[in-house]
Amino acid sequence: MDYSTDFYALLFLATPRDKHPEKFMWPEYYKHIASPQKYTTDVVSQFPEGVRMPGVYAEFTNRESGEKERYNPDDVITFLHNDHLIGEYLQNNEFRRYRSYEQYSAGMEKYSKYFVTPSLKARIEALGAPLYDTKAGSPAADFTYPDVEGNRVSLSDFKGKVVLVDVWATWCGPCRGEIPHLKKLEEEMHGKDVVFLGVSVDEVKDKQKWIEFIKKEGLKGIQVLADGWSKITKDYKITGIPRFMVFDRRGNIVSVDAPRPSKPELKKMLEAELNK
Repeated sequence: MDYSTDFYALLFLATPRDKHPEKFMWPEYYKHIASPQKYTTDVVSQFPEGVRMPGVYAEFTNRESGEKERYNPDDVITFLHNDHLIGEYLQNNEFRRYRSYEQYSAGMEKYSKYFVTPSLKARIEALGAPLYDTKAGSPAADFTYPDVEGNRVSLSDFKGKVVLVDVWATWCGPCRGEIPHLKKLEEEMHGKDVVFLGVSVDEVKDKQKWIEFIKKEGLKGIQVLADGWSKITKDYKITGIPRFMVFDRRGNIVSVDAPRPSKPELKKMLEAELNK
């Protein structure tokens, strides 16, 4: 497959000029560019223009199919036959068009299965973070991380309950200082409709250290590992820990910078949400 020749031939057609050549003037080569055997693997991602090549090809093939005149990503990606390539196309073309977090969230719900590499996931998350508004009342930016047993846990799993999120790390002195106060708060809230969700920003390489710390300190609630300063810290603009955040029963933000458990204001905030 001569992907490079295809790519530059298609760029030639798209080059700005006073007048583009009529279709009947195109060389015979263009009639044979589209093929179901093309873009079935992500080998082109190794090329210098590998990120752009699948999109240029798929958009040309979509236009030439005569199916749709208007841009529709669902039509375009049918001409790519590899999830990684589809993800790269969506990241570079579709997700860059989004101007609101609502658009971004809908896109993630629809297309997240195509973001199959850590690099691609990170780039997609980086596009969403600036769109997110962390003011009170805004829908929570969801996140999903593994717990101690490896089960995937999402913030959205707890809609219908008040949620206190504790962003912390085993190496964080102030985080450790809040543990006795957090345990006391959990005891005082026992039996009430509050979920305590601990999100550690320890890296995966320190997973065993994290698990042992949880056991040693007798940490309760639900504990998940975020693998460093990942999506949750980008979306919620977290630059320092510990950070405590409160979400209401509808899954909306109460505060993304709530008082620490050592302050009585946090318990009052939780009780106020429970009484609504």
